[in-house]
Amino acid sequence: GERGSKVFRAVHVQQKMQVAVRIFAVPLGMTPEAKRDFAEQMERLKRLRHPGIVRCFGGGFDQRDAYLVHELVDGESLDRLLDRRQRLSWEVVSDYGLQLCEALHFAHDNQWIHGRIRPDKLLVSRDGTTIKLSDFCRDWSASNLLQSTTKLSDLAYVAPEQLDESNETEPEVASDLYSVGAVLYHMLTGRSPFVAKNAAQM
Repeated sequence: GERGSKVFRAVHVQQKMQVAVRIFAVPLGMTPEAKRDFAEQMERLKRLRHPGIVRCFGGGFDQRDAYLVHELVDGESLDRLLDRRQRLSWEVVSDYGLQLCEALHFAHDNQWIHGRIRPDKLLVSRDGTTIKLSDFCRDWSASNLLQSTTKLSDLAYVAPEQLDESNETEPEVASDLYSVGAVLYHMLTGRSPFVAKNAAQM
């Protein structure tokens, strides 16, 4: 998980199915407004069902934590795969690119913009045939994006307009496509499109 969250492998007792549970710390409890927003987002995520998108089964909250339950993908994140293999063949990259674009086309048609596509947000199946988008959310502000980014290198995949804190507009379809292009570049070449010493330089 990112800063402020943890992910666990769990078992749905009634359905006897393994799932991934992401728990978000809520330091002072959730306000009624925050609970309502969380519940609305959860319901929308449950309806975002596509083979190329990690499915959300639901979630909930109590006084200390909020959680979301997702399908458990048997595999690894793309960033770990690239750490191990450096680069991928153009045939594999082409296949992954088509899968990602089909998943995004579905998401965009359903009024979802991902806004944070990068290698650690993409999950590859153990047999290497499938890639899935994970971690859709509704908070795309530049300040939150900069605060939640754990590695400087992650900013190399972000569309320039998303890093402009004076820009109050939300990312658009083009922002996601930019990020997909940056990820495909990394898969083909073995390195991210940009390297810098600090966030401002990036």
